[in-house]
Amino acid sequence: MRILLAGIPGILERPLAQALAGHHQLLTFTGDTRSLADCEAATDCDVVIHGLAGVDGESDRLDAATRGTWNLLTTTRARRYVLLSSMDIYTQYDAGWHVDESWSPRPTTDIDQLAPYLAEVASREISRNRPIECRVLRLDEIVLAETFADGPVQPRWLHIDDAVAAIVRAATVDRLSDELAR
Repeated sequence: MRILLAGIPGILERPLAQALAGHHQLLTFTGDTRSLADCEAATDCDVVIHGLAGVDGESDRLDAATRGTWNLLTTTRARRYVLLSSMDIYTQYDAGWHVDESWSPRPTTDIDQLAPYLAEVASREISRNRPIECRVLRLDEIVLAETFADGPVQPRWLHIDDAVAAIVRAATVDRLSDELAR
């Protein structure tokens, strides 16, 4: 399978590539997702894994989250798209709540909440009209194994191995409903 990695956060780049490289052909998107021409040059893949890393400035981050998502999804020939989103879109809920996938996001206008939320909305809407399966992984604060060992563990920490495993499953499992049944 040909997997395109676009905007993967730095902490995930190497471990994710190592986890996928043995079984899949990896392509790295080196352009700017806001450029339609750059996205058109990277259409030949089976899966797109898209993070929202690599852009500075609030308006640029919003542009990358919306137009960048649009460009990737409307130009690719991939049949699956995995968006690496953020649990930050739930910070409006009090800490005592147990938020799960049935909860609606409540983003504020803070860029760390709004950009991933708009990328999710864009991917959902585009997938309604195109033959592409969109999966959104809302990741918390990804931390290295050493950080866990040093402790104490914080409630929003996500072990890097767990993040990589979730991304690999989302990108490679044949049928999501079968995977959720396990």
